[in-house]
Amino acid sequence: MLQHPDVPGPIDVIWGNRKGGLLHIITKHPEVLSDLPERLERMKIERDLGELGKIVLASPDGNERAVISTDYKKQPKNWLLTAYTRKGPRRDGGTFGSPTDLLGSAPQSPTPPGD
Repeated sequence: MLQHPDVPGPIDVIWGNRKGGLLHIITKHPEVLSDLPERLERMKIERDLGELGKIVLASPDGNERAVISTDYKKQPKNWLLTAYTRKGPRRDGGTFGSPTDLLGSAPQSPTPPGD
């Protein structure tokens, strides 16, 4: 479990799938795993997307980001959807846009194995 002073309550780290959760982070953003709690400490809320059930955190320079989902299987629960470091062009050849670009591509409430 993680914590952030601007996020009410604990932040769970769930397994998820390739689109959100720990599996997504391991697969796409392994650079954040070694110091994830410290990275979150440096971040502040950039956007509270309550209508989407998401909180976007960013470091002061904007290079480190995390997205917290506030819903899991339609129940209130904070969990880490993704965390990453922005560097260079995106893998798909595009450029980094708004954090809401990322939110549209990840399903809410991925199911961990065994659920």
